[in-house]
Amino acid sequence: MMLGVPASATAAVDLEGPRRTQVRNSLLGNGFHIPSIMCILSLLVCLCDAKPRLLQPSPDWELRARLHHTVWEPGFLESLPDLLGPEDVVRDMRSQFPRIPVPDSVWHDVSRRLHSCNLLLPQAFTAFARGRGLQWDVLPPHALSARDRTRVFAGNGGQRFSSESARGLDFVLPPGLGKHDHMRHAAELPSPFAPRPWPEVDVAFVAESIRVWRHDLPLLASRQRHVLRTLCVAVKPLLLVLDKFRCESSKRVASLKNPAFLACITALLRWPDFQQAEQFVLGFPIVGSLDHSGVFRHVSCGGDDFEDPESWLTREGICAVDSLLQKGPPRDHALILEVTLQEVDKGFCSALMTRQEVDNLFGRGRWRPLERFVIHQADKSRVIDNARRTGHNCHTDMPETIHTVSVDFVACCIRDVLRCLEPSQHSARPVLPEWLDVRVGTDDLPDAYRGHPVAAEHLRFSIVRMASCMCAAYFDDELSVEFLRDADVSQAKVRDRLDDVTQAREMSRDEAGKLRGDLQWLFSTCTGYSAKYAGPLLTRFQTGSSPLLSEADVLVLQSLRTLALTAAPREIRVWGKSSPCTLVYTDASFESSELRLGWIIFLPPPWRPHGGTCVVPDHVVQQWIPRKQQIYLGETLCALVLLLLYPGHFRDTDCLWFIDNQASLVACISGGSREQDVHEVAHMSAILRSRLGMRIWFEWVDSDSNPSDGLSRDGLCDVWSQAQDWHLEEVPFPVAAERHRLQADLLLE
Repeated sequence: MMLGVPASATAAVDLEGPRRTQVRNSLLGNGFHIPSIMCILSLLVCLCDAKPRLLQPSPDWELRARLHHTVWEPGFLESLPDLLGPEDVVRDMRSQFPRIPVPDSVWHDVSRRLHSCNLLLPQAFTAFARGRGLQWDVLPPHALSARDRTRVFAGNGGQRFSSESARGLDFVLPPGLGKHDHMRHAAELPSPFAPRPWPEVDVAFVAESIRVWRHDLPLLASRQRHVLRTLCVAVKPLLLVLDKFRCESSKRVASLKNPAFLACITALLRWPDFQQAEQFVLGFPIVGSLDHSGVFRHVSCGGDDFEDPESWLTREGICAVDSLLQKGPPRDHALILEVTLQEVDKGFCSALMTRQEVDNLFGRGRWRPLERFVIHQADKSRVIDNARRTGHNCHTDMPETIHTVSVDFVACCIRDVLRCLEPSQHSARPVLPEWLDVRVGTDDLPDAYRGHPVAAEHLRFSIVRMASCMCAAYFDDELSVEFLRDADVSQAKVRDRLDDVTQAREMSRDEAGKLRGDLQWLFSTCTGYSAKYAGPLLTRFQTGSSPLLSEADVLVLQSLRTLALTAAPREIRVWGKSSPCTLVYTDASFESSELRLGWIIFLPPPWRPHGGTCVVPDHVVQQWIPRKQQIYLGETLCALVLLLLYPGHFRDTDCLWFIDNQASLVACISGGSREQDVHEVAHMSAILRSRLGMRIWFEWVDSDSNPSDGLSRDGLCDVWSQAQDWHLEEVPFPVAAERHRLQADLLLE
């Protein structure tokens, strides 16, 4: 060792004799201060507020190759213009606190600290969206439109709406092609069930992250967590100032929230809501006209007849409280009191107060209480604040509405990731790498929305009426949003609800509406169309005046109970390419009191196209609801008759089915109808499709382009059909399609 420098450090000098010694001594003299500088730099790091953490780069050259031409490529974010720097972030943070006087010195201090933080990595999503040519200056969540949902559902094997609906997809073919051209173009169409990627760009960003980083994802996550920790430290001077301006409700329920960090992340992620950080300090408004956050889907506001809260209190502030106190304790008042006292202990609300105490706090007639009630569920009882009944809801003007995702989101995300990892999908089944594990879970953030403080001037609208002479002031819970979970709406819940109404032999309007909602949620995760089974019955009870159930009604509900308990999970394909579709054209004619059906089935090679026709017997037509024209039911009947006649043609297949009657098209898609006889036909057809394991996409075709039109009018005598190279036959009407058989089979289901 020479002055702390190992002798080997100068051993590489390629000289001999005294000259070599001279050069080595010179190198030593020029570098003797290096150890001292290293010690000073090491100690200097300890004095920094935002301490840097050196992460060892991955030695994996494969990772370097995967990072090439991505937003994570070394140097890419540094070279990308218009990303936010420290001054830009501070500018956006300042604009989020217009009502709080923060000294300029604090902002300068925060800006100085942010220079030590990596502000580019949190903006990788911004760069990703910009690279795709999407909006990137503001990045709100993507509000799924009705067509987005329809497109996603189609890729998962189902059809929601017809093409003529505003919520449906575009027509697959234009009208006016003629029979030959329509058949030719239809045969060239891609499968309507071809999977579509989830329409939100942040989902694509996550899938891309998994594709690029793969087993090195923990390294990326470690870097991201480190950046968040340094940002939290950098904005600490601002947090100390904001804490001095917290309202009382913020101190109670949001003292652990960091509005300074929230403002910083809002700026970096280009989140549109510039109000929430300040509202966590000063409180959220809960009535009156609320500002648009830019996060959720915009809706029209209340209009000219909207009454402001001050006028509302002036008009009925005193009499509303008088009326409540005259009612006496509410139902389940003991449970309501117990739950409220628990929330008092948690700090979510004040101690109990008398009316006089609340009057002294806000002024007589200058506050408006909420009523509480209890919802009894299978495993628990929930206390709800009834803001609709007390008028709070109608005096709150919200310019946006929430939007949630369906359960299909899980399957779509899995499919998008698998397709990113292996776009070709040559293998029959996905081969998951050992580092990838697909799991599904649910998390419930406890007291999530009770952690939102209420603005001081709005506390008078957050009073909960407890009993005749006692109430409690609440500081939160007015803007709560509840998301459905599988555990809440299940087969057991539907079973219990059906048992309750069948045993009581009556079903109220509310019970019918709740049962319909439970069924739709349950069967959105299951195969079949059983949610439509009791559609007419539920509609009758939702709109009717009598809640009494007849014996026939009870029989229908008991059959529905069996369907709910035996429903199989719905399968969604997340791997492989869509199979070619079997083309089907059907039509019906009602001329001279004769109802005739016609169809063409284009089977895959080497089978010839199969054409057929049959006459619906008069005694069958007489079983239906009398109409001048039975075309509506006849066109719908085709979707049932073909499945009864040729189950082997349709088992485990995908079909593109063309119909030239819009009403029948809608009935076939929905698996039901408001007209009872059509409902029975459409629903049994849907049940058979489920049994056969087939998927059908129903599409409209104009009559002049429908090749089955002639078979439905003239049967086998149709000249145009005879000229085609088709196998043609006339078959008897299947007995299983007669109405009395349909009704019996539906009850047996």
